[in-house]
Amino acid sequence: MQLSFTTYSISRPQIIREQFDEEVVIVDLDTGSYYALGGAGGDVWSAIEAGENQSQIVARLTANYSGEQSEIEAATLRLLDELQQEELIAPQEGATQAGNTPDGGKATASAGDKPAFEAPILQKFTDMQALLLLDPIHEVDSAGWPAPKPEEPEMDAAPDHRGAPANPDSHLPNPI
Repeated sequence: MQLSFTTYSISRPQIIREQFDEEVVIVDLDTGSYYALGGAGGDVWSAIEAGENQSQIVARLTANYSGEQSEIEAATLRLLDELQQEELIAPQEGATQAGNTPDGGKATASAGDKPAFEAPILQKFTDMQALLLLDPIHEVDSAGWPAPKPEEPEMDAAPDHRGAPANPDSHLPNPI
């Protein structure tokens, strides 16, 4: 597998995430699916958010974990491919960052202190799709949540050609 200088963008605003200890939970608000990202996956997601390219992501993981670089590289590229297939990330058009910032500005562990590399794992869950799709967070505009969409003004129905209201029940008082 060949590393590239391809960078990725997170498919916002429909993708949100939260980190819980070593696990990242990602929610796709368009589909209602949610994902658990384990192993070194949280570090990969952080690197994507930081705008790092493939080479920089692998260099970050190699600097922070003990393991064979070929294993780290293969696992990272596999995860990036899965994230793209699930439409959680997308390659940025024409974005090819050069440079070798292995830690993305973060401190790296010394050789003796490095934890063993655990391949990133992406688990998909669909058991809460109906609930997540009913969530009022979807009723927002480009300003995001918690700013609700502005209400559309209701238009009074125009009277028909006889001058009567278009809705025959519109003359009844509203029930309490």
